[in-house]
This record gives sequence, C-alpha cells and structure tokens, in this order.
Amino acid sequence: MDPLNSLKVIEIMHASKVYLGTDEKTRGLEVLCKMHSIDRPRELDDYHLSGVYNKAGVPVQIDEIGFNAETVPIGNKAYQAYTKQISDSVYEGITKDKGVFVTGGTCLHAPGVAGGIRRAFSETAKLGVIWLDAHGDINIPETSPSGMVGGMPFAVMLGYCMQDWCNICGLNPPFDDRFALLCDARSFDKEEADNLRNMSLKVLNTDEFLDEFNWAKKVNALAKEVDALYLHIDADIVDSKYVPDHNTPEPNGPDIWSLLRNIRIVMETGKVPVVTLASIYFDADSLGKERSIGPETSILTGIRMIAAILENWKNKPNPHR
Repeated sequence: MDPLNSLKVIEIMHASKVYLGTDEKTRGLEVLCKMHSIDRPRELDDYHLSGVYNKAGVPVQIDEIGFNAETVPIGNKAYQAYTKQISDSVYEGITKDKGVFVTGGTCLHAPGVAGGIRRAFSETAKLGVIWLDAHGDINIPETSPSGMVGGMPFAVMLGYCMQDWCNICGLNPPFDDRFALLCDARSFDKEEADNLRNMSLKVLNTDEFLDEFNWAKKVNALAKEVDALYLHIDADIVDSKYVPDHNTPEPNGPDIWSLLRNIRIVMETGKVPVVTLASIYFDADSLGKERSIGPETSILTGIRMIAAILENWKNKPNPHR
C-alpha cells in the first residue's frame, strides 16, 4: 500500500445542544435541538495560524461544514441531517485517497464520521474504533438520565440505538463492538455501566491507559483484526488542568504527554484513515468571550493533540487502497 499523499481537514463550524425527553410522555422525543455558528475569535482559526496542519507534510484541503436549516427535509431531525453532511465529506475524502482529520464540533458528530467510513469501505469490511474520552458516550434513549444526545454517539455507531440516525449517515451495518476499544471513561453514568454489561467492547481504565506496554499490546492486537481503525478523541480525555475551558472537564485523568504517546502508537499501526478530535472548540458556549489564560492553555493542548495525530501520517500506508 502507498503512503498517504494528501490530507483533508474537515472543520465543523457549529456547536450543538440536542436533548431527548426523559419522562414518560417525552422519553425518546426531541425536546431541544439548538445549533449555532461560532463567532470569532475561534479556536479553529488559532490552529490555522499555528501552522499545525502542515505537520502532515502533505498538501492540505480544508472543508468547512456549516449547518443550513433550509436544506433539512421536512420531518428530518436537524442534527441527523447535519451529520449526514459530515458523512458525505468523510466519504469523499477517503475515496479520493486522502487522510481525513475531523475537528471542531462535539462527539455528537461521530455517527456521521463512522457512516462516511462505512460507505467508503464496504458492508463486509471489518472496521475498528478506538474511542478516547473521559465519558462513555454509551447511553441510549431508553435509559439516559439527561436525554443529552451528545452522550449517545458511541452507542449509535455500535448499533445499540437510533437506527434512523444510522440509516441517514450510511452507517449500515454499524461498527461491530467486538472491534471497539473505549478509554478511559472515568466518568460513567450508572445507566452506561449497566449497558456495558451487555456489550462486547473492551474498556481500559486510566491506569491501563497509562501503561505504555499494555496500551501498545491492546492497540496492535485490535489493528491486526480489522481492515481499518477509526480514532476518535474527545479533548476531555486528559486531566482537566490541560483543558480548563472544555464544556465537560474531568479531573484525575491522563497527563497530556501520555495521551500524545498513545495517539502516536495508534497512528503507527498504519490502519487509520480517519481521526476525529472533538471538543477543542472551547468558546462554543460563550460567544464573543474575551481570551484569558484558560483558553490559551486549552488551545495549546489542542495544537499538541493535532501535531501528534498528523506528524507521521504521511509515512503510513493508506488502508483504503
């Protein structure tokens, strides 16, 4: 297989808050869907200015994905139509033999990314996923205590719920949970923990994630089982001191240097066509806020993560070829 010779960066330009009802009358129904664009200054602009995308060492194409409510068919859910746009862009990048890096937005967009990967490979391809997140994101509408759809995308892409969303994104079939690795998920809802008992995905806690030998062993074993690996990273995987402006920071997490090392180990497999780095859009809920020490620390963490993802990608084979 030839190495990657170009990179497509998909920048998600909208923040979103989507909730389903949690009582007897509204459970499973959409009770809130708010999507808004981000005013400048934006963190994505800082990543451009830093030149970090050039770490890939190959030509870079930028695709900004913005939500247009006027294009959503009547009866469709806005967030599902938006993730379909993301699926289309990911599909286009993979089929043109580009490495695809998705940034901005939140974990809500992962089913769209996964759908684009599935469409670009085949219904029979063995597709693995490594999900790095302080949270499980494995809630389902029937048991979610908050109704927050952003807490469900991993469950969706593994086929546990919301088949209509999978269909819209082209995620047919969903990813097989036997080829899924969740780390470090140190902040679980009780309902998520209950759901996991009926799932086959592997879960590594923080100590297991920090063990370099153990991490490399698990990652390389998974890579040998699949045709391609999707690496998804929520910035809150690291300890909250590194991302003080994250919307859902969690203490007692891995340090940034361990995360960067573990990202590189995944990229070294040569099985990664797509990487998502979510929630490094730190001003999503505070439009027009003034910059302070908090955002600058978070932006530096974002730049470091992007660099670890891109710095040696050009030397790895393209698993789609």
